[in-house]
Amino acid sequence: MTDRRTGSQGIETALRSQPSKIQMTTAMRIKVECYAGYRGEETPRRVQIGDGRWEVIEILDRWLAPQHRYFKLKTVDGSQWIIRHDTLTDQWELTYFKHA
Repeated sequence: MTDRRTGSQGIETALRSQPSKIQMTTAMRIKVECYAGYRGEETPRRVQIGDGRWEVIEILDRWLAPQHRYFKLKTVDGSQWIIRHDTLTDQWELTYFKHA
C-alpha cells in the first residue's frame, strides 16, 4: 500500500507487518537524511527503510550517550520513532517505533 502523504509504502509493509508498537531488542539499520544547521549538528529530516520514506515533522527529544546520538521523532503520519546515530561507524538505527 502506498502512503498518499509520502508516496511510499507504509511502515507496516517495510517492517513486515509487525505489531503497531515495536520494542526492539536489536536495532534495525536505516537510512536517514539530515540537515546540518549553522553549528554543524545533523538533524534528521527523512527516514528510509527499504522503499519506504517518511518526512520528519518534529524532533520531540534528543539526547547523547557516549557513542550514540538519539532522536525521538514524529513523522507526517503521526508515528513516533526513536533512532540513534552511531558516531563511530556513522550508521543510523531504528530502536523504537509506535504507529499513530
